[in-house]
Amino acid sequence: MNRKQRRATVKPGPPAAARRSGSAGDQIRQLFFQAAECERNRKLDDAVGIYKRVLLLDPDHAEACNNLGRVLQTQGKAKEASGYYARALTLMPQLLEQYTGICATLAALLPPLGEALRRQTASSSKQLTESESLGDAGLAAIAADPLLLHLLQSTPVRDVAFERLLTSLRLSLLADAMAGKTTSEPALGFACALAKQCFINEYVFATTPEEDARVDRLKSTLGDALTAGTAVDPAQLAVLAMYRPLHALASASRLFDCDWAPAIDDLLTQQLREPAVELLLRDSIPRLTPVDDEISQPILPDKMPVQRNVWLYSTGLLKML
Repeated sequence: MNRKQRRATVKPGPPAAARRSGSAGDQIRQLFFQAAECERNRKLDDAVGIYKRVLLLDPDHAEACNNLGRVLQTQGKAKEASGYYARALTLMPQLLEQYTGICATLAALLPPLGEALRRQTASSSKQLTESESLGDAGLAAIAADPLLLHLLQSTPVRDVAFERLLTSLRLSLLADAMAGKTTSEPALGFACALAKQCFINEYVFATTPEEDARVDRLKSTLGDALTAGTAVDPAQLAVLAMYRPLHALASASRLFDCDWAPAIDDLLTQQLREPAVELLLRDSIPRLTPVDDEISQPILPDKMPVQRNVWLYSTGLLKML
């Protein structure tokens, strides 16, 4: 992301590391300014080296991560740049408000994605298939990109072409899961990121009746496996989470009895652990004014303790908290 995009979101001020007292903070500040000066003078190798020294001293220096990503992008080191951009967004999430700029940066860093979005835009109302969008390489061409994965997990997509592409990729992953195909580690990570995207956008992506029927079969299969205590395929679990929240599964708490890859475990946190905690915290939220209108009354926390606890007990999540 360039300086203009960053300044539109973040008020000017010294980096977080520069606010430290003592010699360490002074050293970090001096190195950061040296790196910025090298960047302005097009001494890119020197800038990279000095920004990395800043991050050795302060790994959470968001501006150094962002600037290092920009320099690496200029040098044509797209994959490395993507990782530093993703780290900058993690440390400075307010930058996500610059959604359009981030997408433009992502398309430049990841040409297969940029081309896929252009093809989706040119297709008007037609939703392209995975191969039509991404060519012979398919999902593998974009699945492991750090900035793409971070964007999917952090904010809802906000343009039609991107939504159509993700909807198409979701359908392809569903077909592979139902066919029992082996899923690569990058594809599984992408599926988990897409599942998080669907959860935060409240499952707004369109489906067909045939697609819904296949999802229902998958949900039933996984529910039966959990009830019986048999193994659950992680790829199928991630695919289901792209269509339905995991707490909708029967015996969902049994998912905690398994050892999962980090991407799946993070997915369980988003769709099982955090919703359960939110339900328990709801009673502690103070009411500033009386709530007495007909619409709000039925959903007040103290009007729903039975329903809430039934859900927690039925999923087995109450004992996990």
